This record gives sequence, structure tokens and C-alpha cells, in this order.
Amino acid sequence: TSVQGGSGTSAVAAAYALRRAAEIKIFYLNLEKFGDSSVYFRGDGKLSFSDIIYTLKSRKGNLAIKLESAVQTDPSGVDFFISCRNAYDMSELTDAETATLLQEISHAGKYQEIVVDLSGDLTDRMVMLMEYVDKIVYVSDGSLIGNGKFERFCETIRVMEQRQNINILDKICLLYNRFSSKNGIQLEAAAVPVIGGIHRFGGLDGKELSKEIAGMDALGRI
Repeated sequence: TSVQGGSGTSAVAAAYALRRAAEIKIFYLNLEKFGDSSVYFRGDGKLSFSDIIYTLKSRKGNLAIKLESAVQTDPSGVDFFISCRNAYDMSELTDAETATLLQEISHAGKYQEIVVDLSGDLTDRMVMLMEYVDKIVYVSDGSLIGNGKFERFCETIRVMEQRQNINILDKICLLYNRFSSKNGIQLEAAAVPVIGGIHRFGGLDGKELSKEIAGMDALGRI
């Protein structure tokens, strides 16, 4: 996750899923409102995330069976959902339905890990997900703006932890992506562990980019 736009969070999440797919059974779940899993993974199924959302909202039919029918497997071994037929469908997915979806995928017992891809504003959904997961990778490009947003993000999390009696900060690690030695600066005293950095890759996009990032040592420290 990240509250900094353009830091390449989805590319990193997809790259981590690619890397781990060689070792374990893994599921990549893109929850970004305008996210598109097909940028990184390929599937040929007829069902999409729209069908999952319809089942969640209508409560008609067996959700577990619908999930099994909708799951696609990329040649790399990563399981995922084809993105919604209409991006508007994602805006209708509630926080409660998101939690139900994650629980259903987890309870299926098929996956050792689920990679959840969600960036943007620090919404109730993001907080809920950060409480739910085991580890959080915050992605920043190390720019002045990026570092500032990360520090304010951590300040906000600290207040939330105190007021809501939750534990989030201990789960977070910081990963620099699209890092440039000219414009990037690593924080001297980051509030969380720094697991490394990934330089900019020129001329690559989508699947090729995620493949390159997957080979970086920093991802092995997640």
C-alpha cells in the first residue's frame, strides 16, 4: 500500500506475487477502485470480479463456489480475479463485503498467502485491511513529497492506534521503488524497518516490469 500516487505499489505487489508463486500457492487481490489485474496477469475465464461483487451483494448462490469458478491462474502460477467489467462495480463493494471476501478466500485453505493491493487515501477500508493482514509493505519513491506523505501517514497511524486500540505500525516495513539517486533520499530515521530499494526501470511496463522487480533482493526481505 501507499498514500503516495505513482509510487508503483501495484507493480511491487504483482512482482511479490510472481516471486512467491514459484514456492507457494498465492492469490493476488487487487482492490484498487480503478485497478486492472490484466496489466500483470493473464486469464481466459468468462467470470470477473463483477460477478463476485454481485454474489456478495445479492447473497444469492454459494459464494465459495462462485469464487472457485471465477479464479484465474496466470501461467506463472498466481491466482487472481479478472478485473470488473465496469470499474463502477468496484465502488459498490462495501467494507463489510470486502472483509467477507477475504475471509472466504482464506477459509478455502488453498493459499499460503494472499497479496492485497490497495493504495490511495487512508480510508476506513485501508485501516480495516491493515488490521486484518499479517504484514504491510509501504511503497515510496523517496522523493521529498513521498517522504513527507509517509511520515504523515505514520503520524496518523500512531494516533489511530492510541484512540482505537489497534496495532498496525509494528506490521509495516518501508520499500523504496522507482528510486532515483538524483531525486530520492532515504529517511535517516524511518518509523518502520526499511527493507531496501528498487531503481527505475526504463521502457518497461506491466508484466515485464513486474518480472524485473520480482528478481530484486528487496522483495526477498518482505
